[in-house]
Amino acid sequence: MSTSSNDSMPANEKSGKRLILAVIAIALLSAAASWWFRYAATHRTAQFWGPQAGTLIRDAPHVTLRSDTPSADGAGGDEADVPRDISTAKGLTHLRNALLEDSSYQWDSAVLSDIGWANSLVFAAAEGAEPRAVVMFSPDFKWVSNGTAADPDKAVVATTSEFATGLKEFFASEAAEAKPEQ
Repeated sequence: MSTSSNDSMPANEKSGKRLILAVIAIALLSAAASWWFRYAATHRTAQFWGPQAGTLIRDAPHVTLRSDTPSADGAGGDEADVPRDISTAKGLTHLRNALLEDSSYQWDSAVLSDIGWANSLVFAAAEGAEPRAVVMFSPDFKWVSNGTAADPDKAVVATTSEFATGLKEFFASEAAEAKPEQ
């Protein structure tokens, strides 16, 4: 009994089909796991910011910083509150991601009254354009508010100590380096 090449062909085709199906199954499982991980890491912030503000925080080409922190060169308080264009600032992409991550916030903290918002970021499609997302911060960066919400005091959450420290450093650096808007 001799075997022809046609007899061995179907076995190879079957194992090739199984391999392709296995690769597709692994790809689908990986995509589902990736989607679930992303959802689990951002679902609370997506609710907090809302779809429009969340999209602007992630993608807006124009970002303005306002801070009551005087610049490092000792400029007075008047210069500190001048809006600064930070659209191309180093670290802005990381800041955007951190603003949209659930792990940046302490969701169960009791909200303080009279926080006194001192710092803000405005994300917009163009300078002064609508729609825009306003993110307000307390002077110590321990609280953040969705300033785009109808009542900012009801849209307040505490930041983690790591995020507050990073925000403080970013604002101090950008207040010193970024040029005031004209």
